[in-house]
Amino acid sequence: MSLTIEQILGQVSGLRESVDATTVSALGDGRHALNEAARLVVRAGHELEPGTRWSYYNGNYFLAGAILAALSGASYERALKKKLLEPSLALSRGGLFQELIRNTESALDLQR
Repeated sequence: MSLTIEQILGQVSGLRESVDATTVSALGDGRHALNEAARLVVRAGHELEPGTRWSYYNGNYFLAGAILAALSGASYERALKKKLLEPSLALSRGGLFQELIRNTESALDLQR
């Protein structure tokens, strides 16, 4: 069964909702934890055909984050900053995105 990024981010992945916050918090932090969370999501398989029903599931974001990190060759946090936050800053006219980046850097404790 194929699954697209659009389906994952749109919460219509059809993935079995078996990986919860308790399971993920036990994995700890960092790249290994994100990759293991994504593996658990994938191993659980599908409950429905992708695209057939909307259902919010954090597992979609674990999977999307691991894909972003793998494709960028960087940590999820670094890839998010470089691929989403900084380009958004360049397009913004106000200080909203600058503040978002500052807050994100503080929260994630990114190293420069």
